[in-house]
Amino acid sequence: MREQWEGLKEMLNSPATFIMSITWTLLFSLLTYFLGVFTGWYRKNIFLFRYTLRRIWNIIPHKKYVILWNDDNESVSENIKTLLGSRAPGFKYRIISEPDKLLGFPLAPKHVHIIFLIVSDVTKLAEVEKVRELIQKRLIDYVRKGGNLFGTHDIIYKRCRNTSLQKAYGCEISNFKRFSRPIKVKIDDENKNHPLLEGIPEEFAIDDGELCWGQWGNGAKTLIRTVAQHKNNSDDKRINVPTLVIRHTGEIGTFIWFNSADKYNDIARSINEPQEEVIRIFENAIKNSDRIKKFDNPI
Repeated sequence: MREQWEGLKEMLNSPATFIMSITWTLLFSLLTYFLGVFTGWYRKNIFLFRYTLRRIWNIIPHKKYVILWNDDNESVSENIKTLLGSRAPGFKYRIISEPDKLLGFPLAPKHVHIIFLIVSDVTKLAEVEKVRELIQKRLIDYVRKGGNLFGTHDIIYKRCRNTSLQKAYGCEISNFKRFSRPIKVKIDDENKNHPLLEGIPEEFAIDDGELCWGQWGNGAKTLIRTVAQHKNNSDDKRINVPTLVIRHTGEIGTFIWFNSADKYNDIARSINEPQEEVIRIFENAIKNSDRIKKFDNPI
């Protein structure tokens, strides 16, 4: 009791100390009160609070993601990211180490501008079938809502078992042929002004090492084909093989498939360097996505 009295006398003998003590006590009491009021309100209105935060978050402008994955080495993606970041700025470029990392992204067109999946060596999106199917479902839902998916080479090859993506693209790759020289390709005459091909020469060579193809279904539009004809495995029919194909679906979402990116001993030079025509097509897919949709779907 004596100690408390002595402490009180000391406070009274020092007005500044006394006032400061009262002030901090009042502030702490007010803070505790308002925190209690907010906690009670939050418990009653938790859904309204979260909804309001989401609305505010959606109003604030954010850069969209451009997501990159390749099945060879992350340095390949790093190189592509550096080039695209300088040539198509204004986006958040993200490299993922495995396709299942896509499940951690908000896969909606308002958040993700385009996804590049560079599949060079019969690599599955996941070894576990349920996970592989889930990844494909999320990708297809994203595109149907207006998103953009750019896949290469083996992404729809039959041995990769991406059956849902094969149906979405409208093709299962089942033919392939090795090459020791670059593959000569040309733009179809009717597609010379296509926004995906802006700045691309009418005829060039893909330094890839392998050509693969299949039977494309309705709705798929071939933009580039091989100059030479090649024989199908199934019916011996010779065709100018499609090497760049686009297909729209849903709310004008876009599936793009490009032959480039084979891996033999090393990943193809067309991707590893990368080749100017290849990186320009990637760049166009990012920068011209709205024009691409309007060009193929005029209103």
